[in-house]
Amino acid sequence: MKRFVLICTLVLTLTVGTAGANDPNSTGVPDKGCDPIENNSIYIGATKMSCSNATAIAKKGIRGNEPRRWSCTGLGTTFGHCHGSRGRIAHWAVND
Repeated sequence: MKRFVLICTLVLTLTVGTAGANDPNSTGVPDKGCDPIENNSIYIGATKMSCSNATAIAKKGIRGNEPRRWSCTGLGTTFGHCHGSRGRIAHWAVND
């Protein structure tokens, strides 16, 4: 019986710890929507950063330039995002 209780306690501890470690924004949805750019045709989103910084990063990404110390997808296109340190993400998407 003691072994059963010990195993159950261990399983509960591991599952609760794993569930608590997930980032609530792991779906890729930005924390904030920022002002659009390019005549309101491209939307900007910011996760764990200010809108002004996200806009600057997105503008560089749209032009095809990867900002230093950032990892980007969608460079040179109107749909993409860049990852920075400490979970910062700048998103951009065209408004079709």
